[in-house]
Amino acid sequence: MHWSGAFIKYLEGIEFKTEIGKQCLETYIADLREKREKITEVLKKLRKAIKGSKHESVVKNLCSVPGVSFITAITLYTELIDINRFGNTDQLCSFVGLTPSVSSTADHDVVLV
Repeated sequence: MHWSGAFIKYLEGIEFKTEIGKQCLETYIADLREKREKITEVLKKLRKAIKGSKHESVVKNLCSVPGVSFITAITLYTELIDINRFGNTDQLCSFVGLTPSVSSTADHDVVLV
């Protein structure tokens, strides 16, 4: 989940009738800010590790696909590592869960994706 800085400021402005409500929200917001900082730190380290490495061009190419961000590109690359290990696109699609299968009994069919 990604909440913008503007939305977090909105959350900080919410008024509560009770002090405990205010304290709970403040605790959650502090936790949210801490997690966002950790994620930012990890992403910076990943970007630094990729820059200039033999993996940079692969990640760049994956990011050129519409809808694929840096995080998605890194995730795909680390899961697949060597795309050539798949004999064809059907095997690749099956590996990543894009190939539906059918489980059937005498009474009904269930499509599993």
